Amino acid sequence: MKNWLLVLAERGTGARTRHVAFSTLSTALNAAVREDRIAKNPCAVLPAPRVERVSKTILDDAQAYTLIESAAEGQQRSIITLALNTGMREGEIFALTWGNVDLERGELQVDATLTETKDGKLERTPPKTKSSRRKFKLPVRAAQVLRLQRETTPHPTGADALVFSDRNGGPLRKSNFLRREFAPLVKRAGLPKITFHSLRHTAFSILIAEGADPVQIMRLAGHSTVRMTMDHYGHLFAAHQDRVSGIFDQVFDRHEAESKRREAAVAAASAAPVRRTTVVGPPLHLRSKKPAVVVTTGFSTGGDEETRTPDPLHAKQVLYQLSYIPVVRRRF
Repeated sequence: MKNWLLVLAERGTGARTRHVAFSTLSTALNAAVREDRIAKNPCAVLPAPRVERVSKTILDDAQAYTLIESAAEGQQRSIITLALNTGMREGEIFALTWGNVDLERGELQVDATLTETKDGKLERTPPKTKSSRRKFKLPVRAAQVLRLQRETTPHPTGADALVFSDRNGGPLRKSNFLRREFAPLVKRAGLPKITFHSLRHTAFSILIAEGADPVQIMRLAGHSTVRMTMDHYGHLFAAHQDRVSGIFDQVFDRHEAESKRREAAVAAASAAPVRRTTVVGPPLHLRSKKPAVVVTTGFSTGGDEETRTPDPLHAKQVLYQLSYIPVVRRRF
């Protein structure tokens, strides 16, 4: 088994290809062990060929905007805008039919990818994984270019018709599009050399930089698990740890400022007392003849003078005192 891996390496076989071949063989040998065809799996004692993660070329948001603006009006700009606003794979974009697009609701459904058969024929085939089948809300710009594409295309726009097609109305061949349109576009925009798949990475890097939820990114990307999303873009989340940690400061600073504002309001009200008066009438037997008596009851916070509700305690005390005042009957 070691010799086999060495031969593959000497022939120039890529690390990822060797890793896939080793994993496939190990799976088959494990099945043979379960069926008692062999005693043990020889791959079990060997480490799988290591695949070095290749750094991805990602555009920043300004470069992404430049690429869109540099694209030719029409189908080319629609494809670039859709890729940078949804993160869709190239095969998914080229396999879109108008039946997948709901412009009234602003939704798009991915249910196929465009693949090339051994004899060079282009076909719409189901996605490789269940999670790749997805439906999501279209950003406004993406919906606008799709609406313009439908209005300006010279080809049919029925439910089964392709959204993007060649001059004859057939499916776009990816190799032709990359060589004839995408590569010259990147050069014309003055951007570093990138692949079309870099637009997918760029789209998700923009979402991550703006604080998008990893679960939402997972669903938009068509990944089966959040772990897969983190395997691809975890380093981008790590680059924004300072911004994430600052969220706690923003939340609690807001509550602290509100608490201090309330304390200041209470202190200001306590520092400015207002003289409070209570208006009390005479005893019942003198109420029609005696004028009202104004009794000062002290200081208290509250409204302006003579606008407070009479204090029941002071009112009772005054009424009690007035009830013992002798009534002088004057003779005429």
